[in-house]
Amino acid sequence: MTQFQAVLGGMPETLEGHRMAPGGAPSPHQSVAENVMLGIEPTHFGFIRRRELESRAAEHLAAVGWTDDVRSSLSDYDVVDCRRVQLARAVAVARLRGEPAVLIDDTGEELSRPETVRWQNAVSLAAERIPIVIALTTLDELNPGVESVLVNHDGRLSGPFNPTDAVAIASALGLAAAQPAAPARVPGGVLLEVRELRVMHPVQRNRAMFDDVSFTARAGAVAGISGTHAHELLASLSGRGYGAIAAGGVFVSGADISGLTRDACVERGVVFTTEHPLTYEVGFVGGVPSRVSAERLRTLARTGMIDVAREYRPVTTASLLQAVGVGRPPSRDQFDGMLDALVTGPARIVLIAEPLLGLGPDERAERITMIDRLAGAGKAVVVSGGAADVAALADEALLVVHGRIRAALSGSEVTPAGIARGLVL
Repeated sequence: MTQFQAVLGGMPETLEGHRMAPGGAPSPHQSVAENVMLGIEPTHFGFIRRRELESRAAEHLAAVGWTDDVRSSLSDYDVVDCRRVQLARAVAVARLRGEPAVLIDDTGEELSRPETVRWQNAVSLAAERIPIVIALTTLDELNPGVESVLVNHDGRLSGPFNPTDAVAIASALGLAAAQPAAPARVPGGVLLEVRELRVMHPVQRNRAMFDDVSFTARAGAVAGISGTHAHELLASLSGRGYGAIAAGGVFVSGADISGLTRDACVERGVVFTTEHPLTYEVGFVGGVPSRVSAERLRTLARTGMIDVAREYRPVTTASLLQAVGVGRPPSRDQFDGMLDALVTGPARIVLIAEPLLGLGPDERAERITMIDRLAGAGKAVVVSGGAADVAALADEALLVVHGRIRAALSGSEVTPAGIARGLVL
């Protein structure tokens, strides 16, 4: 029986087992043992048997390589350790219920490279106790213990494939066919230079989300960033839009703008804009279900109103409050009008997150034309988006995987299939 499998294209509904999604909401003020045994505590006449709880928790934690004191508070640990505790609980619940496997949906978040190695090592250890299937967005840094890869594409599950068989996996994902690239532009001089940038998480200040990121953007050309955290990386380049910049810098004509406010960046000719501002689900704040910006997320963490150990995942769709007018994103007409004004405006560098997200065919064609006009006016344009969107817009595609630029594609390489292959395989 296969003990450890990966799956690309999302976790299939047909697989049987106990399902878990890492990065949920642990209980930071309870101990590690209490988190592992939450809901399955051993009791006697309604009272929790503390020693037995800690003994059982230690057994389940051993399955993920845990060696620390199980009585420690979970708030003392980092994001990977919190995931390990979640995994130990999933193994405990699955074995208690007689489930055939643990199914881990890890497609919502990409960890850094060191974090990925630690996390997948823990999963590999747990797979010695119970079969595990983990759904991933990329095979980059895949644990050597993964025996095979399944592909979920267009409602059909195929495989298993050897993890090293990139040709077969790409074919199963529908990424084998070449598609035409966007028309090539003639780039001018470098207007934006990103040098060895390191960006920290907005809440977990010791956690690097991006590291050693370097690239340039030239006048009259469009650079595209694609990957799980492309939007956050783009927001990081201007006006403190994500986490703190801990190393490196963002340079415009030799001047470092990485510590400046958004207004100060605009004064230097750098504009960041999007129809889809990132927000983060934080649960209830003041009794109201809330989604907040990265800046507000930092404030809530600093004042102790939210749990800093939790993984806060970004959302690009408007919340209910935004839909009725509180913090509402720009309308499509307003956004198009702003882009039109940028064509003749003084900005030299235009950063646009997800410019084609949610557009129909006609609106998409109009937006592509608008961005082409920005490049034609001599601006350096940088966009973020999925593989198909970046391929439709960009002269160069920067592929962000595990917080680093894994590859830079140009010319005929910039196709939906080429970008997707580079991100996944």
